[in-house]
Amino acid sequence: MKHKLLKIANDLNVLIVNSKESVECQFGTGICDDEVVLFFFHHSDEYKTDVKNIMFAEFHTSEELHDKFELAKKVIKGECLIDERNSHLPN
Repeated sequence: MKHKLLKIANDLNVLIVNSKESVECQFGTGICDDEVVLFFFHHSDEYKTDVKNIMFAEFHTSEELHDKFELAKKVIKGECLIDERNSHLPN
């Protein structure tokens, strides 16, 4: 699963390079030993807190990771905000 999260981080970073949105990925270890976590941040005045994030973690199912990845891609392209589509996604 760690390799899958690393691939997601790499794929998102490739898209981020050409994005006009204020977005970033952080890849690192979590609270538990050997846990890997990826955070995707979107900074926008449209959010009450100026930033929203999507968390990708090893405990998410493949389907959840796919849905989160697709949402992040849309945010990077400027097609939507994080909270417009992710109310059904566990974070």
